[in-house]
Amino acid sequence: MENLVSHGDSTRAIITRYTGNEREGENYHMERRTEPGPAAPTLPFVAARATQAELAGLEPFPGVLMRLWSGGRVTMNFITVAAGGDVPWHAHPHEQLGVVLEGELHLTVGAEDAEPWVLRPGDVYAVPPHTGHRATSGPEGTRVLDIFAPPREDYLARATSVRDAAT
Repeated sequence: MENLVSHGDSTRAIITRYTGNEREGENYHMERRTEPGPAAPTLPFVAARATQAELAGLEPFPGVLMRLWSGGRVTMNFITVAAGGDVPWHAHPHEQLGVVLEGELHLTVGAEDAEPWVLRPGDVYAVPPHTGHRATSGPEGTRVLDIFAPPREDYLARATSVRDAAT
């Protein structure tokens, strides 16, 4: 387990990364160290299903493809990053949890000069709201699943407009 303390917007957060090897034979729990703030209004939500190929998608940066699925309170984001692809330094008001599905992800969290976490399939990560971070794929590219709460309405709007323009 690795912890990084982040200070920002009067919020104190513990950023935690767990990997499969570190969890063997030990009990771990995650404790909220940030104030959750007011609950975001729920987006419209109905029971539904889709294949990943049917999901609305967008390419926000060269070599980065996002496919989105959202409920009323969370967004799932399946991300494929080409070899050497990069999601530049950014922050957002959403909680972000993720798991590496394929390849290798280099995730820098909290400070631009921080040592990046090298994450492999099965490794999970958490990034608190308003915490700067950047992701770069490994030499063979990577696939990850990110979960955001509240939903990423900005991504959903962009993906929907891309899908609608294509039809």
